[in-house]
Amino acid sequence: MQLAGGKRWVGLDAAYLNYTLRYGLIFMFVLSAFYYKTCKKFRKYNLIYESAYVIIICVMALTENILLLPYYNFALFLIAKNLKSEDEGGM
Repeated sequence: MQLAGGKRWVGLDAAYLNYTLRYGLIFMFVLSAFYYKTCKKFRKYNLIYESAYVIIICVMALTENILLLPYYNFALFLIAKNLKSEDEGGM
């Protein structure tokens, strides 16, 4: 595949594979656990749209490399809120 300017494109589009190669399996297991826990907590409090957003981001990461970019993936902020609320004892 050629990019503008005639350069050849080299890279991975799948965020999961890219971050597994960069940071390792343990990082991906931890990140996946955070996403799972966040969706589970949203389901518990019947927050359907928030849960759907996180699931859409996870599915979109199969083809796009946006999983850890905060300006595209606001689910990272939801994970942080989820972790903070666990310390305080609520959602």
